[in-house]
This record gives sequence, C-alpha cells and structure tokens, in this order.
Amino acid sequence: MMSAPADLRNASSSAGRALSSEAAGNPIAIPPMPDYNGRVLAYTSTAAIIVTGVLQGAFPQWLLWLVAGALTWPHIAHALTRRTFLRNSPRIRQKMLIFDCVVGGAFIGCIGLIVIPSLAVALMLMFSCLIVGGIRQWVLGTGFMAASIAGAVAIVGPADGPHSPLLTSIVSILSTGLYICVTAYYSHQQARALMLAKTQIQNQREQSIALSHKLSKYLSPQVWQSIFTGERDVRLETQRKKLAVFFSDIKGFTELSEEMEPEALTELLNHYFNEMSEVALKYGGTIDKFVGDSIMVFFGDPTSRGQREDAFACVSMAIEMRKHMKIMRQKWRSQGIKTPLEIRMGISTGYTTVGN
Repeated sequence: MMSAPADLRNASSSAGRALSSEAAGNPIAIPPMPDYNGRVLAYTSTAAIIVTGVLQGAFPQWLLWLVAGALTWPHIAHALTRRTFLRNSPRIRQKMLIFDCVVGGAFIGCIGLIVIPSLAVALMLMFSCLIVGGIRQWVLGTGFMAASIAGAVAIVGPADGPHSPLLTSIVSILSTGLYICVTAYYSHQQARALMLAKTQIQNQREQSIALSHKLSKYLSPQVWQSIFTGERDVRLETQRKKLAVFFSDIKGFTELSEEMEPEALTELLNHYFNEMSEVALKYGGTIDKFVGDSIMVFFGDPTSRGQREDAFACVSMAIEMRKHMKIMRQKWRSQGIKTPLEIRMGISTGYTTVGN
C-alpha cells in the first residue's frame, strides 16, 4: 500500500555502504530496504486485512477482487520504475508514495471507514510519508489520502458500523505492526551505517591532516598551501616564468666542518637554516632547496606580486639575512665557535622553467 523508506530522508546510500564493522573494523554493507520489498510487504498486509474482513463479513465481497491487484501491483510498479529510479530516485519515490496514498485512501473509503482497519492502513501510509519525505511529504500524502477517502465514501457510502470483528482487528494491528517494525529496523540500520561512515570519514580526515602536516616539513609553505587548498593541481607540467632567484652559502664552512664534531655541526647547521628560512618566509620567498650549507630561494612562483615587487622582496630578504647573520655569529662565538662565519649571496633575475 506504500513505499518503504529506502533511506533516512534520502540520505546518501554510498555512506550506508561504506562503513566499518564494530568488531573487526572491516568494511561491511548494510543496504537500505528496497522500495520493492517494502511495497510488497505493505500490499501483502493490506491483502491479508481484506481477506480476513471479507471472510468475517465486515467488508463487501467484491473487495476480494482487490486482493489480486494488491499482490501484483508492487511487481508492476517495480517494472515500470526500474529504469528511471536510479536517475531520479527521490522524485520517483515520492510520486509513487502519493499514488499509494490515493490507493490506500480509496481502500479506506471502500470499507466504509471501519475504525481499526482504516487506522492501520492510514498509519502505514503516514509512517512511510514521514520516513521518506518528512513533514512536507506527510502533508501532501495525507491530503491525497483524505481526498481519495472522501471520493470513495461518496460513491460506496459508509459502513453499517464503525467496528470490525476481533480477528479482522487483530490481523490489521499485527500487519501494521510488522510493517512499521521492519521499516523502522532498516531505518535504524541506515542511521547506524551513516554514523559509522561519518566516524570513518572523520578518521580519514584526521589522517589526511596529519599526513599533510608531515609533508609540510618537506615542502615550501607556498607550495604546500597551493596544493592542499586545491589552488594548484599536482601534475607533470612546466611553465616559463620570470623569477628573482637568491642563493647563498657559508664562507669557511668546509674548515669548520673539519674542526667540529658531526653532532655539533648538524645542530649549528639546522639552527642556521631555521633562522634563514624564517627570514625567507617573512618576505614571501619560496624555499627551493638546501644543499650542504647552501640555500636557494626564489620569488615569483607559485605566487607573484609582480616582477618589480618580487625582485625588491628578494633584495630586502638578503639584506635582512646579512643583518641576522651578525646576531648569529655573536651567539656562536658565545658557544665557543671561534671561526668567523660569513655568508656569500647572489641574486639573479630572468626567465626560467618551473613546475614538476
């Protein structure tokens, strides 16, 4: 008599398929309850109510003709919508549910508004509307159902009494309870699947963030940011750009490396690179590489403020590096490093090939 909730408010079925089992953490699939299965269950329940009511004399005999329709319609509906359902499933589902509401309303009117069977069918319809489309679908479905009831009552007329025999009432209640329990179970399974998928996505997101932070130690901040914000695609390509290129090395570093222990030399070099890197980043330079005691920084890629501004920033950075080197020499001297360390610098501008 109605379409089963294929998902919770049309939630993503892919999330329902991509989840982890609580015990082993392996991906498992919990499919939503198909509309076909739900419709078969609902119309079969309605057919059982009709047969019981007719046998007990509560419904007119001619309603038995509806049993054949109730048992075959779900299969016909499935065949009619199978090709278009995947392309536009929410709209098809809602339209089919409205049709079910019209059919259900006609059935309620034909049995003369007998209370318990009528409430049973109406409850299944309204429950499905709420699950599938929310309040809007519920209001729409209820309106069509009420109009269908009014039309059927106007044609057939009300029943002799509002109450049904005990067995008919029991079958109505049990059929409705079975339908609601089954659809609620599938809805719960999908809600659980969505929560587990959400947790899995959050874990993957945290892993991606941690990985990006690790990669940031090996990439220039400008390059790292342009890649991980989507501003730049990681692909094999090159471009011709005009850059301002800075390069430097430490004068006397070879002699110093022969005098110092490897651990102390490494600490000194790391300190030097960290200090120079901060100056380079302050002026917007892209740190290209460290080779031995050499540093290479360029301006103009991946971002550029213009050729003039890039060159000016490069020169300003070099001047500040020289000033900062004086402070570092004083610190090293206080640590017992007597060899005077100086940096040699070079700046060049011109067109170069950059990229991957």
